[in-house]
Amino acid sequence: VISYDRTDARCLQYRPNYIPENPGMDMLSQINNYTARLSCILQNSKADIHTALYYPQRTICGGGEIGKAAEKSFREMGEMLLKSGVSFDVIDEEFVLTSTAQNGVLEGEHVTYENVFLPEGRLEYKIVTDKIKKLREAKIEPVVICEDKGIMARRLMFEDGAEGYFVFNSYADSVNCKVGFNSEKAPYMLDLFDGTVYKTEFFRKDDAVYLDMSFVKGEGAMVIFSENIPDAKERICVNEVCEIKDFDAEVIRKYEVHDIKGPCNTYYTDTEKLSGIGEWEKDFSGEVKYTMTIPDNCDGRIVLDLGEVRHYARILSDGKKVAEITMPPYSTVLENVAGQKLEIIVANTCANACAVSKYFENSDPGDVGPYHARMIEEEKKALPGGLIGPVKIYK
Repeated sequence: VISYDRTDARCLQYRPNYIPENPGMDMLSQINNYTARLSCILQNSKADIHTALYYPQRTICGGGEIGKAAEKSFREMGEMLLKSGVSFDVIDEEFVLTSTAQNGVLEGEHVTYENVFLPEGRLEYKIVTDKIKKLREAKIEPVVICEDKGIMARRLMFEDGAEGYFVFNSYADSVNCKVGFNSEKAPYMLDLFDGTVYKTEFFRKDDAVYLDMSFVKGEGAMVIFSENIPDAKERICVNEVCEIKDFDAEVIRKYEVHDIKGPCNTYYTDTEKLSGIGEWEKDFSGEVKYTMTIPDNCDGRIVLDLGEVRHYARILSDGKKVAEITMPPYSTVLENVAGQKLEIIVANTCANACAVSKYFENSDPGDVGPYHARMIEEEKKALPGGLIGPVKIYK
């Protein structure tokens, strides 16, 4: 993020970014652990990809009608590949020029493509388009077998012979589906939040392994296929105990963007009370503390499921942090908390406050930056924050 003002930090820096001034930005340890673990897996494996989509940069940057046509063609080809469930890379002119076309495939230093899709691009170098057109057309197949076309996947290969699939739900809604994998090995589920490996139930049909999988919107899952993982754990079975509806709720922090002064935070120790869970006011950005008492019959290990949260939640017991949740599913395992008072601090982003501020209009366009109009457009789409629920406890 760049500030375009030479004297102080303009609000361009205070829009939803990872800085302490913004609501919820001190709740990022979970998402950092998740992405670090996933990044480590991706870096220590080889992506099993044989299809590429060429990006006609020269033509798109040329603008005009031919530029628009190239952009449209590129987008349509990409959407076709996505809907087909095909895993593909996007390549550019430099890759094609430095690669070798032989035996009907395009070979780079670390990857070989059997299929390269070439969108419309009248300004591309002829040597580039001719090299792509010489490739043979191979059969393209989806990475996984699934009737729900919003389920996407990436296949990974490891040096020890294990295979990995990062499967994710690109739908806007939750889905329950059967997902098939072309593997002869046994599947295990890897929890990307804490690294635990679990055994999982599956069945075989037509040389494929099928799993029953559930995803909330945007959720991903890592499936590992291996000959044997001796320390894999059994799946935890849970039964619903109760739904929690009685909460004390109060605002503890309010983020505002004043029309003249710009962004500021107000912290409260005694402030307005909210009537339980639900959406906040549309233009509110900040943090709200919800207080609840765990029923006495919820002893031992429990799963606390917060339902829908917008967008971060920190859970404290006796003032000590016991969990932090920054993305769905908003659930966590707690131990020995029966009868205790839990505090759930929920924060949204500063988008809601930015969307209603005139601060940007009062600032010099050179200060707020060239992306200001697009930022305002996106910020106005922000949903109200809140603990939406339903909040349930499972044993």
